[in-house]
Amino acid sequence: NPCQNGAECEQIANNFQCECRSGWTGKLCDVQFVTCATAALQKGVTVQQLCRNGGTCHSTDNTHTCTCSPGYEGSYCETEI
Repeated sequence: NPCQNGAECEQIANNFQCECRSGWTGKLCDVQFVTCATAALQKGVTVQQLCRNGGTCHSTDNTHTCTCSPGYEGSYCETEI
């Protein structure tokens, strides 16, 4: 079974498709879906504290992004402009 992290493998003609468990993505289910909540937990902060200076976090695709308040930029809105 080429699928990882507990995923189920489905045979389709001469190919396969992985049915990923919750929290995983990618062809082989080998990419962890890092939501705002997961990132906050890893950093030891609340979701509201993850994006700094009034920014808000959004989970998109297999990652998360911060939408910064006016006057701030950076991955976590940490840089004043």
